[in-house]
Amino acid sequence: MTKNVNRLLRLGALTEKKERLEVLEIKIDGLVKEINYNLFMDGGVASINLDLAKIKFKELEESIGEYQCLQKEVEELENL
Repeated sequence: MTKNVNRLLRLGALTEKKERLEVLEIKIDGLVKEINYNLFMDGGVASINLDLAKIKFKELEESIGEYQCLQKEVEELENL
């Protein structure tokens, strides 16, 4: 019985982590688009919003770090 409970807990955790990975992929894609928009607007150098791009880049770094950690956790759970 304990084996089944552990298996179900592992599958639940795995499903939750995979769902979070999907959310992070969407967030990362959006952040990349926002950074590109803020750096490469049609108005040339004068229209670059560097401050906002820096903020979005920081969010991107954090999201990628979280994604990589979750990815490792998913791999570990799948190999159990």
